[in-house]
Amino acid sequence: MSLNQEQQRAVAARNTNILVSASAGAGKTKVLIERLMSLITQDKVEVSEILAMTFTEAAAAEMKKRLAASLSSTYEQTKDPFLKAQLANLESANISTIHGFCLRILKEYYYMIDLPKKRVNHPLDEQQASMLKTNALESVLAYAYQQPWFPSFVEVFSERPESLGTLEASINQYANVVNAKADPQAYIKHCMDYYKPIDIIAQLPKDIQHYFFQGIELELDVLIDALTQVEFEFSDESNLVKEERYQKTKDAILARDYESYRAVLKATVQLKSPAKTKSAYYTTIAEVEDRLLQQAFSEKEYVNFHNANVEVMHHFIELTQMFLAHYEEEKQEHECIDFSDMEHYAIAILQAKGGHVANLLKQQFKTIMVDEFQDSNDVQDTLIKLIAKEDNVFRVGDIKQSIYGFRNASPEIMKGFIDTPDAKNEVIFFKYNYRSKESIVEFTNQYFKALMNIEGLSSSYESDDIVSVGRDQQKKDNVPVQIHIIDKNLKKSDEWVETPNDLTTSYIANQILKIKAEKGYAFKDFAILVRGNAKMKSINEELSELGIPCFYANAEDFYKNVSITSVISFVKALVNMHDDHNFIALCTSCFYQIPANDLAKAKLEKAEDSSYAAYFENDERLASFYELREHIYIQPVSKVMKSIYDINDFYMSYTTLQDKANLDLLYEIVCQKEQEEAMGIQGFLRYIEQVQNLKVPEAFPLGEGDDVVRLMTIHKSKGLEFKVVFLLSSQNKNAQSNFLATDDELGIAVDYVDTKNYQIYNDISKIAIKNKQYLNSLEEELRVLYVAITRAECEMHVVGTGNETEILDANFQNFYNTKGFLWWMRMGLHDVDASLYHIEYVDEVWTNQTQETKKVEYTQTYYDKQTSEVVFASPSDSETFVQKPQPFSLQEDVGFERGSNLHRMVEILPNTTWDDALLTQVANTEAISLDAHDMQVLQKLQNEHLYQQASSFHEVYHEFAFMVKDDQEIMHGYMDYLAIDESDVIMIDFKSDRGVDEQVLYTRYHQQIKAYQKALHILYPTKNIQTYIYAFELAKMILIK
Repeated sequence: MSLNQEQQRAVAARNTNILVSASAGAGKTKVLIERLMSLITQDKVEVSEILAMTFTEAAAAEMKKRLAASLSSTYEQTKDPFLKAQLANLESANISTIHGFCLRILKEYYYMIDLPKKRVNHPLDEQQASMLKTNALESVLAYAYQQPWFPSFVEVFSERPESLGTLEASINQYANVVNAKADPQAYIKHCMDYYKPIDIIAQLPKDIQHYFFQGIELELDVLIDALTQVEFEFSDESNLVKEERYQKTKDAILARDYESYRAVLKATVQLKSPAKTKSAYYTTIAEVEDRLLQQAFSEKEYVNFHNANVEVMHHFIELTQMFLAHYEEEKQEHECIDFSDMEHYAIAILQAKGGHVANLLKQQFKTIMVDEFQDSNDVQDTLIKLIAKEDNVFRVGDIKQSIYGFRNASPEIMKGFIDTPDAKNEVIFFKYNYRSKESIVEFTNQYFKALMNIEGLSSSYESDDIVSVGRDQQKKDNVPVQIHIIDKNLKKSDEWVETPNDLTTSYIANQILKIKAEKGYAFKDFAILVRGNAKMKSINEELSELGIPCFYANAEDFYKNVSITSVISFVKALVNMHDDHNFIALCTSCFYQIPANDLAKAKLEKAEDSSYAAYFENDERLASFYELREHIYIQPVSKVMKSIYDINDFYMSYTTLQDKANLDLLYEIVCQKEQEEAMGIQGFLRYIEQVQNLKVPEAFPLGEGDDVVRLMTIHKSKGLEFKVVFLLSSQNKNAQSNFLATDDELGIAVDYVDTKNYQIYNDISKIAIKNKQYLNSLEEELRVLYVAITRAECEMHVVGTGNETEILDANFQNFYNTKGFLWWMRMGLHDVDASLYHIEYVDEVWTNQTQETKKVEYTQTYYDKQTSEVVFASPSDSETFVQKPQPFSLQEDVGFERGSNLHRMVEILPNTTWDDALLTQVANTEAISLDAHDMQVLQKLQNEHLYQQASSFHEVYHEFAFMVKDDQEIMHGYMDYLAIDESDVIMIDFKSDRGVDEQVLYTRYHQQIKAYQKALHILYPTKNIQTYIYAFELAKMILIK
């Protein structure tokens, strides 16, 4: 694909800062690579003179990969030695995340701020950091317990003094916000200054007043608009008085006359409205009136609430400062740093000694590239400015895709650059989309132009944001954006008996099967996007019930995974022979499968003070447990873990795809901990005790080629694309439901708590922060919707439940009063061409389509079960992939049985020509089940030239048994097929794996075949050894050298 005009400008521009505003699918990654290639090939900029920062490590790796491919291709054509040198240096190039770059600064210049080198070389992961934070919190609370003010203080955070969870979470929350600031101490002082005693509301900081009153204004706007709609829709003039009075309350608020507003509000609410209960407008009126009344305290009450919280907040800030200090001491003691340290210490180094290092880096880097600029925060922006020249920064981003407010991303930084271009700061807008069909592109333009330009929002969809399709192919086979509204009353229908409880999941599943059948898509072409993690498990289960292979990675359940808990229970039972709870769990697990009757008998027969482990000590079924127990204190934990994985073939036979990925990750954690410290089995359990309650994401086990529907959050989908996307509509949540409210501008606040009666009242500062954050969260939610819709290449479907289908006006009242994505999808359609969307109202029960459960062959490489002591004890032990994976079920694998049948047929068939009649006769005689496809597979084998050659050798063996001695080890096993002649030996290993290519088979089995090679060289040292894999499904011999 050639570059368009705007892309060419971005690649060619020099001697100026460039900001590229690149909408979804605009080809920004290609431009980044082309610009790098242009700098290297034309300007002779060395890779060591380039700094490129990405948002994720995966993006950095992909950038390096693509740049390497481009450099290699150009070098092959030109043989330019300069390019060869750049290729050689690419691995060490400064292409990384911003944290990766900061860590490089620390490692090279740590001495500038007297930072110990050992700390720099020990960055903490999230779990390790959490452990040290827990220690720091314990120290802070130990101090706090001794203070006379603490009993009354802690009652604000919990009605039970012994329950400190809310306080601890609040301290952690505030500390994270502080660490995201370029000047943490300045922000802390700002927060402290915002809490001073007052006599009237007007003495509060002006911005607190602004957002407090603005929230009331917005509620009144919604209320007045609803009353106007009632008058228009029902010709109901009985509310005219109410509408006029509410207009007076708004006038009072605009004049900042709070007490007048309150008096009129209370009187107006008393006026009853006619009961039009089926109208959404009357529901809105009732809801808004209720919200306003809940906050209609007198000015004196608000002043008292605020003043009572002044001392509380000062103590809270003091404790947080102490926490940060103790946490720093913990990191110093353990000689380590965390993520925020990387940024802050890097800035400190850059500013130290008159900016000496900053000047060195300014001279080194001829160009600086920043990807995903819309997600930068204050600290990162400060760091870039310290090392940049006045004209050498190339930034790429899209404000419409800024969805990481919870990570303190600040899209205002990018907006500031766009709004103030100058001679040294050029802004380029990419005008073309190369991803989505034209119907989706045009819908996105018209729809978000209507919503993002609503008066009162800070976001906008300008003419520069409007894009066109970049390829002719995008204009073909267009499908309108589909909006599916399922009548939520269907749940109550008597016909809804045989379908899943979740209407939307059942509907989406049937739509996927329908579209797949009609248009020939694979399952991997579909993605289901959800707003959060809560529903993913149930959605996955219901899709599986309908035979749709689906995968999602749970964001929080690593230590709750059954395989992980089973292994941890095993270790606990090994360490403590009196731990009956874990020992019984171990006995009944798939490790040993001891019948319940045997355990009941043990309970009756064992001595009362004796353990179950003592009772079963001589039971042969548990011999491996007691044998392993003898070595747990002398063997590395990693070796103990391997032994556990191997018991009863646990890893291979009793774990799902997800389980295996998690077990691999647990093994990696153990190995890493062993490298970092002398951790024994007790240390491992102490570590698990500290981290097992953390929300740790499960490992991701899928490869790109696996044919499964992807289920993920919208945030996880960012940067990805799918042919068909289903977005599950969800209800919006109010921003900042935490007890502590935080804001960059307004500081921090908590509710006022009457500790005598434990009644909670709204503090005016918290109301102001919540009002501001609610608006910000709505705008970010709109950007989240933009990200979701722009993931789709061919079809976009939005699905939700409701009873309303009418199109809503795109005004602030409707936006502010949103009830979720489906509500927003109905907004603004007045301004969208009707051909670009279709609303489907589903009010009849559907019949579930059936789909035969699909066995999926995965490309993930799992934990290698071999150990250094028994590497070749049995060649099949060298396999690095499960031959019979069971990704979604522990039932018997039919594919494995089929493979065994094919192996058996090859073993017993005579060394003559085969035909269908002979195959059928042999199969019937041996009671082997063969279908027509299996017969075809066997016919292809006998036509294979190398197989025919091998069959003519003097000696031919099926299932060749061998045993050889190599040094002090005995190697034994079976080879599927061995042919021996005077000078040659041909070994063939038959594989029946489906859905894989030659490279995957090589990856899975080359270690096993190399073990056979070693044995054959010992058995036949003078002969030429040739070893092959024969893939039944590929009908191909694969030479393993």
